[in-house]
Amino acid sequence: PKALKFTYQEQRDFDQIDSVIAALEADLQDLEARMLEASTDFEALGKLSEAKISLEQRLDAAIERWTYLNELHEEIERSRKES
Repeated sequence: PKALKFTYQEQRDFDQIDSVIAALEADLQDLEARMLEASTDFEALGKLSEAKISLEQRLDAAIERWTYLNELHEEIERSRKES
């Protein structure tokens, strides 16, 4: 049977996903702080809210990818131990 392993892209993503998520979380915190500062500027707040929604979607996608990659990594490790 063929050994279970990451594709090239999966390996790259696995190696980088923690730092990607950390950066997105930091960006989200910065954006939330900017939203507090702009709480009286309705126009700026609207633009920041749109940016926040986009950033949250990117973070959600990154977390989903992290979950998938970690589950796959666990499967790969289990299959290595069994062989």
